[in-house]
Amino acid sequence: MLEASSSSDPVDAVRVVNQETVVIDIINEKAVKNPHEAKARHLFDIRADKNLNCLLDDWQKEFKVARDRIETKSTRTNNAKNDLYQWIGFFSVFQGVILTAVAQSTTLGCQQSWAPAALSLIASLVTVVSVHFKLVNYYRLDANLSKESHQSVLLHDQLAELRAKGKTFDFSWFDKRSERKKELKGLNDFFYWAAISALVVFSAIILLCCILLLCGPHRHKPGT
Repeated sequence: MLEASSSSDPVDAVRVVNQETVVIDIINEKAVKNPHEAKARHLFDIRADKNLNCLLDDWQKEFKVARDRIETKSTRTNNAKNDLYQWIGFFSVFQGVILTAVAQSTTLGCQQSWAPAALSLIASLVTVVSVHFKLVNYYRLDANLSKESHQSVLLHDQLAELRAKGKTFDFSWFDKRSERKKELKGLNDFFYWAAISALVVFSAIILLCCILLLCGPHRHKPGT
């Protein structure tokens, strides 16, 4: 840095200050234009510090493991969701077959209405119970996936902060991180009860239709 002149001349003093300001501006401008150089310097400082170097390696390993776990749990979550959709689809098709058979039958009467009604009721009970467990399993997997994703984001931010600050990394930064808010439970409860309620209502409609089609006043007796 330029040394201040011993001269008492105000003009010389102003000239020296201006020169120092220009030098500082040039240095700052150079630092801004060379972010890779600054990053390399921070990485060098980290590698030179035993504690920071150990911390960087540990976080990088944790981040890689977290990404692998996310990929695995994402696949399991998608499979659970697809299995749930397929189960509901098969149930809808099965109930549709029962309803179609009842509507087109010329041999079934009101006295035989218990048979398709019982078949529809059994299928409905099995489906509701199965969907219950599949939804619980899906929400458990989805919660674990969200937790892993959140942890991965935190590790990514920690690594970025460490690389950006280098030896000036402030460990109190951890205390400033916002904790994850648990806002998904109420939403999951809503969709769970909505799905179960929809299945129950759909099953009740099919059951009622089977009985009405066979016992309604418009129904002709078998063989007539």
